[in-house]
Amino acid sequence: MLAGDQGADLTGLGAFVIASGGASLVGGRISGLWSDRSSKRTMAWAAGIASTVIVALVLSARAFGPGVNAWVMPLGFFLVNLAHTAVRVSRKTYLVDMAAGDKRTMITGASNTVMGVVLLVVGAISSAVALLGPQAALLFLAVVGYAGVFGASNLKEVSGARG
Repeated sequence: MLAGDQGADLTGLGAFVIASGGASLVGGRISGLWSDRSSKRTMAWAAGIASTVIVALVLSARAFGPGVNAWVMPLGFFLVNLAHTAVRVSRKTYLVDMAAGDKRTMITGASNTVMGVVLLVVGAISSAVALLGPQAALLFLAVVGYAGVFGASNLKEVSGARG
């Protein structure tokens, strides 16, 4: 939406598809290695990076014209997707590392249910905020991401590098 507001049309869609695919391809492998060391730190860093990139994209949309944003928006989309992949992988790694044996299934199921409810609630709130425009919705989601940094940082360490 933000790129569309900057004058991007369907001809620029390919850059976003490539950015998304590239982030998924690269992100899973790298974030898996980092999560094995410390999944909580990987979650926190990835949420912080995604939130910061979102704020930078909103600022870019306000400060620069379509020429600059034609390459800034797909690059930012790549970075946000990369961070999103890292959050997903590190969350899964955290769950596997924290639960032993039969408890993994129960904890994973409960975690997925809680995440579903959180996504519905945050989605509803961000939909209401989006009435103010895509920039307001993105800034709201960046704030939620920064709250995620705080939450992940306060988790107990369960992965390879204890402490």
